[in-house]
Amino acid sequence: MNRALLLCAALAALACSRTEANPVASATPAPSTSAPAPAAGPLTLARLVAANEKVKKGDPWNAARETLIRELGPPTREAGFTDWGVTTADSCALLRLESNGDVVGVVSPAVNYSRASDLENFEDCYYRQDRTPPDKNPSASGPVAGKTYSVHELRAGLEEARSKWASQKIRLRGRVRGVVRSGATKDSTLASMSVADEKNEAETVGVQVTHDVKSAPRDGQHPIIVAEGVVAKVGRSLDDARIVK
Repeated sequence: MNRALLLCAALAALACSRTEANPVASATPAPSTSAPAPAAGPLTLARLVAANEKVKKGDPWNAARETLIRELGPPTREAGFTDWGVTTADSCALLRLESNGDVVGVVSPAVNYSRASDLENFEDCYYRQDRTPPDKNPSASGPVAGKTYSVHELRAGLEEARSKWASQKIRLRGRVRGVVRSGATKDSTLASMSVADEKNEAETVGVQVTHDVKSAPRDGQHPIIVAEGVVAKVGRSLDDARIVK
């Protein structure tokens, strides 16, 4: 009996020693589900443009978003879409992702818009980020009450210091290039006019006539008019206007 017990003990010890010498490999750990660490340092234009090709339409949404966070850092804005933007006083760029269910629906690649060479897209880039572009010349003056401005003068004023001109009531003189009427009744409630500078017809602004719309010229007529209205906050337009001459 004692010999049997000693034999069992010996066999058990031998099995333990073999297990310690050749341990069974543990199961492979599951890959981490945590998002990649965002890139260090401030977001730059070069990094933003370089990320244009990192994701594409149809990519899984979560994977695409994490890819750009790894490349660019946290989004600069999320409001039904996901934005990464870089703005300076003289340039603006924006990369935007929009989802379609669980995949990327739209990729709007980053393009660098310069105030000097593409003012309208530069300003639009700011507005798309729910921001107001800074004035080019903060010391520039706004409109003078009672003065009638040419189309060129209005455009130049907006380019130099939009904040001084936006929402101000002015009078504008120019040549009508086109008119589109709209409204639910036979009496139009809006006449949208394209008005050109008298000396340079390549320069135009919009004039939205909402008062005494019948006084606006018909399409095909190109008279010189004077309109009074409010300078729009966005774009190059005189809103809530009336024809005064």
